[in-house]
Amino acid sequence: MEGIELITAALAAGAAAGITGTTSEAIRDAYGALRGRLSALLAGPNAGMTLKALDTEADPAVLAERLSEDLLGSGAVADEQVLDAAHRLLELTRAGASTTFVVGTNNGAVGEFRAPVTFHAPLPPSSPGTA
Repeated sequence: MEGIELITAALAAGAAAGITGTTSEAIRDAYGALRGRLSALLAGPNAGMTLKALDTEADPAVLAERLSEDLLGSGAVADEQVLDAAHRLLELTRAGASTTFVVGTNNGAVGEFRAPVTFHAPLPPSSPGTA
């Protein structure tokens, strides 16, 4: 992912994460850094409308459509600080994503697992309370 796609995906992920209210400070800081750098680059007569789009749109495709001309014209798609900030924001929002698993059978596993887990233990002879 490069240029406009990278920037708009990061902006959309940051905006979507901000909606939840459980956003980490690191994500807020990364989103603020990206938005701040873009604000500096997008200065001009349409800057207000462009910056409003950053705050109100969470769909990367719509953002790309609305901002592509401004991002290209400002040089943001080639700006190392913008690209680094976008990569960082995407890393943080992906790291903060969680997945819910439904467990049909729990053979004594307790806790929070952050990776695939395989148990190599025999199953109990019967379900508790049915013997």
